[in-house]
Amino acid sequence: MCYHCGLDARTLLRSAREDAGWSQRELSRRCGVAQPSISNIESGERDTNVATLGRILKAAGYILVGVPTLRPTVADWAVRLTSLLRCDPGAVEKSLVQIVDDLAAVDPATRVALCVTPPAPTGDRAIDAVLAGLVDFLLSGAELPVPSWVDEPARRALQPWDLVNIPGLRALARETTPEPFRRRNVFVPAGFIERV
Repeated sequence: MCYHCGLDARTLLRSAREDAGWSQRELSRRCGVAQPSISNIESGERDTNVATLGRILKAAGYILVGVPTLRPTVADWAVRLTSLLRCDPGAVEKSLVQIVDDLAAVDPATRVALCVTPPAPTGDRAIDAVLAGLVDFLLSGAELPVPSWVDEPARRALQPWDLVNIPGLRALARETTPEPFRRRNVFVPAGFIERV
């Protein structure tokens, strides 16, 4: 975690660098921080302070902003989901419900801020599609700006995917799934998102 701010510095740094399309070496050249230091921050081997992180992010065209919330970003959730997919797949659905609850509980500006950083792939395209669908649904439904990462082709399930595999609920979800999920080839029961 980033010193003083509680953010996941490695997620922010990697996201900004990859979004810019730069190697660690190119980012190093542009920001004046040694490439091995950037590598250590991205791998989690080294922590950094706010000033250094801000300088690195600025070189990639980002600014570091504090958001008055303790709720995790969608990018933070993606990291958690990646771990859960490996060690506790049964907890994934519960985590997705928690993401909806977290985003619904904050004011509109904070909701946008928690969704703006592109999440790293979880290793499961269906879960990546659900995250994109959640963000699209929760922001567009409130007439808030939707980040462009939600429309990346990798954020669509390759095969139709049902959040719930209970036959009766699966059929209901296929009929009632909102368009932001349907477009991404994922189907969720209406009750899952009605909590917003």
